[in-house]
Amino acid sequence: MSQKQTESILFDVFGRMMQAERANKQWQLFFIGPEGTKRPVPAVVVPPELTANKLAHFSMICFTNTLLPSHPSVCRCRTVRSKEDRIRLTIS
Repeated sequence: MSQKQTESILFDVFGRMMQAERANKQWQLFFIGPEGTKRPVPAVVVPPELTANKLAHFSMICFTNTLLPSHPSVCRCRTVRSKEDRIRLTIS
């Protein structure tokens, strides 16, 4: 039995948190709510051959209409464990 390989990447897309998950060579995008809830983005199909390094640029193109003067960029985030063992996001 083969194990399903998954990859997960967090982005700040013009001030809105988004997660890209890759399972079985297919990407799926999710909006992340303030409470950590995940909502699929079914209207956007990510090309399966797209690498993780190119997802930020792809997101910038797809969501340009949501650009705000206060949040003019797309950044990849990473998770960091704090002393209280809570997960916080930092822009990298």
